[in-house]
Amino acid sequence: MLQKSFYIVGVGLLHAIGSALFGDLLNLHATCYNCLDPKLSLTFVIDNTGSMGDDIAAVRKTSIDIVNQASLTGGVANYVLATFNDPVTKNTIRKTQDGNIFINWLQNLRATGGGDCPEFAMRGLLDVI
Repeated sequence: MLQKSFYIVGVGLLHAIGSALFGDLLNLHATCYNCLDPKLSLTFVIDNTGSMGDDIAAVRKTSIDIVNQASLTGGVANYVLATFNDPVTKNTIRKTQDGNIFINWLQNLRATGGGDCPEFAMRGLLDVI
């Protein structure tokens, strides 16, 4: 809940002090250029291997909550969902400008496969970049 107090629309610290001061406070400008600027892509890179079976519902719910919050601001230009699995041929990337379509993708996330080699987390990150 602490993290939501930073950015929740209308009441969070970001709303209260503005993006410039918020960025200064958290030293975001040193490594993040325009990271608080509207009309950016909201990207999720999610492990959907079988080992995530106990966690995928929580990942799904939290991701949907974040998308719903971001949609309220109207500042998201693209929603990008990248999943990684093993083998790497099971990795996927999807992109849309419609938050509802993105939420549908998240609702259909399932943990499958895995167990035969380490997950390709870095490959998932590289693919989405």
